[in-house]
Amino acid sequence: KSGPGGVARRYKGTIDSNHSPDEMGGPGPRAVGCAKCCTVFATSGVLFLCLIGTLLTKQPLYVLGVDDPEAAAKSVFDAAWMYFAVLAASFGVLFWDRAEQRRRPVGRRPGMPEYGAISHKDDDDL
Repeated sequence: KSGPGGVARRYKGTIDSNHSPDEMGGPGPRAVGCAKCCTVFATSGVLFLCLIGTLLTKQPLYVLGVDDPEAAAKSVFDAAWMYFAVLAASFGVLFWDRAEQRRRPVGRRPGMPEYGAISHKDDDDL
Protein backbone atom coordinates (compact mmCIF):
# COMPACT_ATOMS: atom_id res chain seq x y z
CA LYS A 1 0.00 0.00 0.00
CA SER A 2 1.12 3.52 -0.49
CA GLY A 3 0.74 6.49 1.78
CA PRO A 4 0.30 10.17 1.04
CA GLY A 5 1.89 11.28 -2.22
CA GLY A 6 2.33 7.70 -3.47
CA VAL A 7 5.18 7.00 -1.03
CA ALA A 8 5.29 3.40 0.12
CA ARG A 9 4.57 2.94 3.82
CA ARG A 10 6.55 0.53 5.94
CA TYR A 11 4.65 -1.43 8.54
CA LYS A 12 6.24 -2.02 11.90
CA GLY A 13 7.24 -5.63 12.37
CA THR A 14 8.15 -6.41 8.77
CA ILE A 15 11.61 -6.81 7.32
CA ASP A 16 12.52 -5.39 3.95
CA SER A 17 15.60 -3.92 2.35
CA ASN A 18 14.83 -0.48 3.86
CA HIS A 19 15.40 -1.55 7.47
CA SER A 20 18.76 -0.94 9.06
CA PRO A 21 20.77 -3.77 10.67
CA ASP A 22 20.07 -2.22 14.09
CA GLU A 23 16.32 -2.64 13.56
CA MET A 24 16.79 -6.28 12.56
CA GLY A 25 19.34 -7.19 15.24
CA GLY A 26 22.20 -7.95 12.83
CA PRO A 27 23.10 -7.95 9.18
CA GLY A 28 20.15 -8.67 6.92
CA PRO A 29 19.85 -11.68 4.65
CA ARG A 30 20.91 -9.62 1.64
CA ALA A 31 24.12 -8.47 3.39
CA VAL A 32 25.04 -12.02 4.36
CA GLY A 33 24.49 -13.26 0.80
CA CYS A 34 26.62 -10.45 -0.60
CA ALA A 35 29.33 -11.15 1.97
CA LYS A 36 29.48 -14.82 0.97
CA CYS A 37 29.74 -13.92 -2.72
CA CYS A 38 32.32 -11.18 -2.10
CA THR A 39 34.40 -13.56 0.01
CA VAL A 40 34.78 -15.93 -2.94
CA PHE A 41 35.55 -13.23 -5.50
CA ALA A 42 37.84 -11.21 -3.22
CA THR A 43 39.84 -14.30 -2.27
CA SER A 44 40.38 -15.21 -5.91
CA GLY A 45 41.20 -11.57 -6.71
CA VAL A 46 43.82 -11.31 -3.96
CA LEU A 47 45.46 -14.58 -4.98
CA PHE A 48 45.48 -13.76 -8.71
CA LEU A 49 46.76 -10.20 -8.23
CA CYS A 50 49.49 -11.35 -5.85
CA LEU A 51 50.55 -13.91 -8.45
CA ILE A 52 50.68 -11.28 -11.20
CA GLY A 53 52.47 -8.78 -8.93
CA THR A 54 55.06 -11.38 -7.98
CA LEU A 55 55.47 -12.30 -11.63
CA LEU A 56 56.01 -8.64 -12.53
CA THR A 57 58.55 -8.27 -9.71
CA LYS A 58 60.54 -11.48 -10.26
CA GLN A 59 60.13 -12.27 -13.99
CA PRO A 60 58.73 -9.28 -15.93
CA LEU A 61 59.69 -10.92 -19.24
CA TYR A 62 56.68 -13.26 -18.94
CA VAL A 63 54.22 -10.34 -18.97
CA LEU A 64 54.04 -8.75 -22.40
CA GLY A 65 53.23 -5.11 -23.10
CA VAL A 66 54.43 -3.65 -19.80
CA ASP A 67 56.84 -0.74 -20.19
CA ASP A 68 57.56 -0.15 -16.50
CA PRO A 69 57.29 -3.45 -14.57
CA GLU A 70 58.05 -1.86 -11.17
CA ALA A 71 55.21 0.69 -11.47
CA ALA A 72 52.88 -2.02 -12.79
CA ALA A 73 53.76 -4.34 -9.90
CA LYS A 74 53.05 -1.54 -7.40
CA SER A 75 49.64 -0.90 -9.00
CA VAL A 76 48.82 -4.60 -8.96
CA PHE A 77 49.75 -4.95 -5.27
CA ASP A 78 47.70 -1.82 -4.46
CA ALA A 79 44.70 -3.43 -6.15
CA ALA A 80 45.34 -6.64 -4.17
CA TRP A 81 45.18 -4.61 -0.94
CA MET A 82 41.81 -3.19 -2.04
CA TYR A 83 40.49 -6.70 -2.64
CA PHE A 84 41.88 -7.69 0.76
CA ALA A 85 39.91 -4.83 2.36
CA VAL A 86 36.73 -6.16 0.73
CA LEU A 87 37.62 -9.64 1.97
CA ALA A 88 38.10 -8.35 5.53
CA ALA A 89 34.77 -6.48 5.42
CA SER A 90 33.03 -9.61 4.13
CA PHE A 91 34.48 -11.73 6.93
CA GLY A 92 33.39 -9.03 9.38
CA VAL A 93 29.77 -9.26 8.18
CA LEU A 94 29.86 -13.08 8.30
CA PHE A 95 31.29 -13.14 11.85
CA TRP A 96 28.78 -10.48 12.95
CA ASP A 97 25.93 -12.59 11.57
CA ARG A 98 27.30 -15.70 13.30
CA ALA A 99 27.47 -13.84 16.63
CA GLU A 100 23.92 -12.54 16.18
CA GLN A 101 22.65 -16.06 15.37
CA ARG A 102 23.87 -17.27 18.76
CA ARG A 103 21.88 -14.53 20.51
CA ARG A 104 18.52 -15.02 18.80
CA PRO A 105 16.18 -18.01 18.87
CA VAL A 106 16.50 -20.49 16.02
CA GLY A 107 14.57 -19.45 12.93
CA ARG A 108 13.52 -16.06 14.29
CA ARG A 109 14.75 -12.59 13.37
CA PRO A 110 13.85 -9.59 15.54
CA GLY A 111 11.04 -7.57 14.02
CA MET A 112 9.67 -10.46 11.96
CA PRO A 113 6.09 -11.36 12.82
CA GLU A 114 5.32 -14.88 13.98
CA TYR A 115 2.77 -16.85 12.02
CA GLY A 116 1.05 -20.09 12.90
CA ALA A 117 1.23 -22.02 16.14
CA ILE A 118 5.01 -22.16 16.50
CA SER A 119 6.19 -21.01 19.90
CA HIS A 120 9.72 -20.09 20.90
CA LYS A 121 9.03 -20.82 24.56
CA ASP A 122 9.94 -24.05 26.27
CA ASP A 123 7.13 -26.62 26.55
CA ASP A 124 7.55 -26.58 30.36
CA ASP A 125 6.61 -22.85 30.43
CA LEU A 126 3.23 -23.41 28.73
